[in-house]
Amino acid sequence: MQNLLLVNLYEQNAGPNGVPLKAELALRPLGRHAANTAYAYSDPAPVFPTEIDAVCAVMPQPAGGMTRHPDGSLEYASRSGLWTVRIDQHQVIATRTMGGALTSKWEVWGDPHENLNGKHIKDWEGTRRTLLLDDGIKITMDAQGPHGVVQTTSIYDGAQSHEIGNAGNQLLHSCINAQTALQRDAAEHDGETAYLAVLRSPASVAGSLFIEKVYTETPGTGETIRIIDPEPLGETGELDTNPTNVNDFYDDPRLGHT
Repeated sequence: MQNLLLVNLYEQNAGPNGVPLKAELALRPLGRHAANTAYAYSDPAPVFPTEIDAVCAVMPQPAGGMTRHPDGSLEYASRSGLWTVRIDQHQVIATRTMGGALTSKWEVWGDPHENLNGKHIKDWEGTRRTLLLDDGIKITMDAQGPHGVVQTTSIYDGAQSHEIGNAGNQLLHSCINAQTALQRDAAEHDGETAYLAVLRSPASVAGSLFIEKVYTETPGTGETIRIIDPEPLGETGELDTNPTNVNDFYDDPRLGHT
């Protein structure tokens, strides 16, 4: 039996002259039909603290939600408190809090592979990968190639922007400044981009973590080219009812086990 998921991907308005403006991302789950039951999503929006712009230092120190652990690894705690992003050399782990002590993880590792709660789902399609998390965080990673390790990781969250050189866990940039974050984000193309969101049935408090490819963005002449091409990648079981289950929706032709 197949499930039907309704997700808003983008919004496109018209200018004063009626000409369509550029489509803007507006990712949010709306509803679902599963096992003969239809239900809507109405989770409250995350609450964010007020942030005051700072001057970005030439020699960066961890700012905002960024911290360095004694072992040298770096960890970012999102403004919403729902996600943490840990960078340890060429491994990047995004962890979502899903009620109490329950968490789910999307992991990038190796050259580069991607796991959902330990299940290998797919490998990268190119050299650039972006994750859009459901509280507004954006993570953009750059690798040597589809079979090369991650070289840099950028994190954008409101006015915060951070850049890590993965080899040696080098903190290249860490600042709270809205204009700086906007400019740095605009200067990077996103590559293959996926959206990670929590979905839940009426019977679950924790819900499941759902991952879907939404678009691919490549450099163009004058501006980036974004092709919207949604494709489900994977989903965990609802953690309070089916915690060990991982559904692999993506058939990676390069891998026999996905």
